[in-house]
Amino acid sequence: QHVPAAAERAGHGEICYQIMRKYLSPMNSTFYWVNIPLLSWKHKRGRLLELLNALKYCEAAGVSLIHMSIGTDYYGDFAPIEEALSRLFHQGVIVVAAANNSNIVAYPACSPYTIGVVSNPTLLDSEYAVLSDYERNLKQLDFAASSKHLIRLRGAAKMISHSNSFAA
Repeated sequence: QHVPAAAERAGHGEICYQIMRKYLSPMNSTFYWVNIPLLSWKHKRGRLLELLNALKYCEAAGVSLIHMSIGTDYYGDFAPIEEALSRLFHQGVIVVAAANNSNIVAYPACSPYTIGVVSNPTLLDSEYAVLSDYERNLKQLDFAASSKHLIRLRGAAKMISHSNSFAA
């Protein structure tokens, strides 16, 4: 299990890891976590090539589940992302992707090759709901889930709140 190096505050990847660990540990699941940071902290932006290279890495490494809390609303990026996701899908890789926090169509969450997840503030802990056909067609997403989680970060209990990344 790999967690990003300790920093002054918990990073996004570390929080996602702790949420998954909370719900997978009781099932005696063994999983290996690899955090692939794609965003520049200074600019809060990533590049398409870095995302595609990360997906190629996962494909080559035989990863079975990918959690993505990154996306783009630039339509020019959709086709190359779709191609990479299609390859992963046909190899049996499950890709769970967080919806855009501005509630706009964005890839990879809105791809038919991913499980797109949006946060629902009325749900708690591990609760989730399948979106209705109407919502699925409108939002191009599959599930709503809780993003409220009580987790341990660096020995302290912390309540994580509303974010599509933490719902996925």
